[in-house]
Amino acid sequence: MKIIHPYARQILVKGERKLYKFRSFDPLHPEYISRIFTHCELYFPSPKQLNDPFEFKLRISPPVLLSEADKYKAEQEAHAFLLRNGTPHHEAIPRAKFARDPVFMEEMAAKLTETLPQEWDPYRICSFSSIWDSLLLWSHYSDSHRGICLVFDANYDDFGLAYQVQYSKDYPSISYFDRDTDKLIELMALTKASAWSYECEFRLLSKEPWYEPLLPVHDHVYTFPKERLIGVILGSEIIPENESYIRGLMSGFGGKLELLRARRSRNTYSLELTSV
Repeated sequence: MKIIHPYARQILVKGERKLYKFRSFDPLHPEYISRIFTHCELYFPSPKQLNDPFEFKLRISPPVLLSEADKYKAEQEAHAFLLRNGTPHHEAIPRAKFARDPVFMEEMAAKLTETLPQEWDPYRICSFSSIWDSLLLWSHYSDSHRGICLVFDANYDDFGLAYQVQYSKDYPSISYFDRDTDKLIELMALTKASAWSYECEFRLLSKEPWYEPLLPVHDHVYTFPKERLIGVILGSEIIPENESYIRGLMSGFGGKLELLRARRSRNTYSLELTSV
């Protein structure tokens, strides 16, 4: 069945259309890697589990109320907004008049900005990169090049639904009366600080409880079709014991997997990819 994703922006991976996910070996929790191969499972954390405290932040902008025309426009927008959200017409008329008060609107915008992230707890995110050869990604997410990088095929309706993250020095901002759900998700889930731009990140999004046409995530886990995992890249500093462990998992995987190795270049600060 073809999945039609509900969110507003979809930018498919270009070129070979592969997604890369870096993983470290955790001796206390070997299942973090093993279940990817034995059960085809990927973990989708909630927004509050992400490693950046600036994630899922958004600034709600109050309307500009400098003139009588501004105030009239804000009242009309407030009235329309209230009606869209189920307020009866006879109640919406007096309530909309509060939108003419700049102090009231400033306070409401600030309060909404503070509480809005709580509404996104049910959402689930799985992060990937469009590149495999970033020295920083290997260092930060693959135990200083001692881990692995998983290679997924993005030519299908599940991994092909990955959205490209945008990077900015400012929080995304949205008008107080323009709180469309798709736009909010797009801005909050797909905008990160410029400092993270080296990640070239793409994200899969879902929600729990799950419903179609979202990816079926249950208890933070998405079980992907086996053929989506097409390769494994060994880190340049992987120890023999962990390499043997990965080879064993791959031999029992049953799908067609390519085993590759990242090697340090002799002449430049870069990685080279070789077959194993």
